[in-house]
Amino acid sequence: MGRSNGRGRRQQTVRTNQAYKVDSAGEALAIAGRVLAWCGRLAWRWRTELLLALPVVAVYAVVFDLLTEVWGDLAAAALAGVVLGWPRSRRLVIARLGCARSRRLILATLAETRADNSSGRLPLVLRSRTTPSGQRLLLRCRVGHSAELLEARVEELRAGARCRNVTITRDPNRSHRVTLQVIRRDTLNGATVASVLLPVARRITAVPAARGAVEEPGPPDAVEAADAEPEAQR
Repeated sequence: MGRSNGRGRRQQTVRTNQAYKVDSAGEALAIAGRVLAWCGRLAWRWRTELLLALPVVAVYAVVFDLLTEVWGDLAAAALAGVVLGWPRSRRLVIARLGCARSRRLILATLAETRADNSSGRLPLVLRSRTTPSGQRLLLRCRVGHSAELLEARVEELRAGARCRNVTITRDPNRSHRVTLQVIRRDTLNGATVASVLLPVARRITAVPAARGAVEEPGPPDAVEAADAEPEAQR
């Protein structure tokens, strides 16, 4: 009889091409809930772009339903051209896209630097506004967050937002609200700031000079002629 080497035989793994089989309705509901939650988070992250694209898609769908596909394409292209061609609407669209981009970059940086609380939640962005120097985000700190916690990550936020600088300002009355300023442009670079006090300063310096002015004597001939006139009259 042959001796056994004392090693167990490795069990072979059988690979099949069969898909994952859902065993029960509860498991199917759980999988569907996870998929819907993932889609909801993705849509919420890109909500600005989706809202801007929604009118174009709606116009295309309506015109395509009433006429043909070619007219739907033309109507959608015309709407996009009008929005991007009008300067005011174009600035509004670019500003909203910039705010959405800054919001995603800031939240991604906070997530990567582990600035979430023990529940795994990040600060909530209440609103975002565009400014001459960049964007301004209003954050609502959850339990476990603070303005000082965000200030400790200013370097990471500046690099993550890909901007010139990031400033953190805490609301003096409501400490759970923090204003995060994303500075992308230097508004004073090469610009001359006109002071409203400059005309006042010019008037102030001109008054003493006018008061201290003394009439200078005329030429000698004119002085002698002026003295000779009274004598001739005598």
